[in-house]
Amino acid sequence: GQMPTGYQLGYWSVTVSTIQPQIKDVPYGIDSWEPICSVAASPTVLFTSASNDLTNVDAMKASIEANPGKYLFGSSGPGAMTHLTTVAAFAGLGLIDKVKHLPFQGSGPALQAMAANTIQFFGDTEILMQRGDFHPLIAFSQTRLENFPDVPTASEVGIEPPLNELYLWGGLFAPAGTDEAVVAKLSEACGTAVNSEGFQKFAADTQTTINYRDAEEFNTFFRAQYEANSAIIEAAGL
Repeated sequence: GQMPTGYQLGYWSVTVSTIQPQIKDVPYGIDSWEPICSVAASPTVLFTSASNDLTNVDAMKASIEANPGKYLFGSSGPGAMTHLTTVAAFAGLGLIDKVKHLPFQGSGPALQAMAANTIQFFGDTEILMQRGDFHPLIAFSQTRLENFPDVPTASEVGIEPPLNELYLWGGLFAPAGTDEAVVAKLSEACGTAVNSEGFQKFAADTQTTINYRDAEEFNTFFRAQYEANSAIIEAAGL
């Protein structure tokens, strides 16, 4: 085979790059890539239907413990970030055996089930909060969310690493073995593009949380994410 030139790049999400290789038979793994840069990253949030009286984590814990098997959490499919968020929440709080998982085909049907109270919990990025009458319970981020300053982080409610942070992120990758100088050049170009006025406007319009990391930082982040998500995949029984 020939050396990768740096002209072939892929933009992959956290799911494609860190989840699928660990649960599916795909022809690539952690060492198949040369991370170039991360572009966006939004923390995930556990939320419930606003019609519930489970308005905070203590109320939720008490109610689940008093009614094992009564509550259901949904997902847009097994192994999706929506699934891993709920697993991180309930496994992290020691409640995973007391709640049931109901997977859907996509977020749309899951949110309809939330509105109908068929399921009581769902996890996704905060943008989803605008799609219904939902109440955020836990933010899987290092710090509290700007738009929801009252919502505690997972760490604050006692969820231990690596289950305490979960981000829906995307970034550029080149094939492993791409020349270091090429990686450095692409990484810098990516930073320029992300900081451009056009991209900043696009991000604001689409509510994309920009999170630029250069090749070195992104490589460290990607590998840490692969490991952390491995623990959540295990907790999910995948």
